Amino acid sequence: FFPRRALPQPSPLGLDEASLKRRAEKWRRHGAQYSPSCPNWPSREEEDHLEASTVELYSALHDAGANAALNPLVLQVGQLYEPKEDPVLQLAEHFPDTSGWCLGCTAVPAEPPLQSRLSSFAMLDGVPSPSTVKRLVHLITGGQELNVDVLRVDDGGRGYACGIARLLLLPESGITARLVLLLVNGMFPPPLRFEPIWVPREDSGESADVEAPKSVMYSCSLSAGVDVLGRLGYQLVRFSGAYALFAHEAVASAVGQAGAADEVDCYRYSRIYGFSEIPIEFVQEWAASDPFVAQARAWMNITTFYGRPFSLSI
Repeated sequence: FFPRRALPQPSPLGLDEASLKRRAEKWRRHGAQYSPSCPNWPSREEEDHLEASTVELYSALHDAGANAALNPLVLQVGQLYEPKEDPVLQLAEHFPDTSGWCLGCTAVPAEPPLQSRLSSFAMLDGVPSPSTVKRLVHLITGGQELNVDVLRVDDGGRGYACGIARLLLLPESGITARLVLLLVNGMFPPPLRFEPIWVPREDSGESADVEAPKSVMYSCSLSAGVDVLGRLGYQLVRFSGAYALFAHEAVASAVGQAGAADEVDCYRYSRIYGFSEIPIEFVQEWAASDPFVAQARAWMNITTFYGRPFSLSI
């Protein structure tokens, strides 16, 4: 893994001043506000950072009177995990009247079964992808506006979490969410915006419970997620190596967030895991390089090992 404080210390990510200036200017153009430190996951065991933060932030919305009821409405797209390690299942445990929709939710290996844990959820079959999400929007909204408390997107490592979230939250979809949990790819440090490109034939005939191959193509990068959701009115509030948690700007103050968290600060203090083809040393090199050099090296490394299409920018 990528240990905390493993990056060079003299300046963030070890960049020279010109690189820092270019990066800061790019953040300002997108309206992100710098914060001296990322309000990262609660100081507890790493294994429960995601679910604990989800419950705590939703509870904060409820306590602040931000129109967050004791029966959260959830749109879950994709994979669920063990009950004690899953944010939606933990939210349902703390708020028993939680309801919503679950697209492509695979069974979790625990008792009681998934259906009893999420008894108020409509279980929808299908493999999460940009194509099935378009049908999902039509099915659950019927052309009407839908406001959910939590949207969670985890397509099981197929690579399209950013694309799915984008389609769900575009104004024309009619869906808005207070909190968004997004599977992200910690292999690409800021400001690299990496995103696998969806190929329609890839999800045809595939079962939702078929595990996607383990590879660095498993999702979009943190900077890509920040860009996608930032354009739709969401601010980064938490980050672990594999998940980012966003709050809509209308409720961000209710969870104690005056502005968007700084993605570089968040990245510096997270844990990142490598793959055999792309070891963590590659990631450390990208993080410590000028962004334009890092982009060229990452592009060369990824195209050497993977044949799938992707986009990579800064």
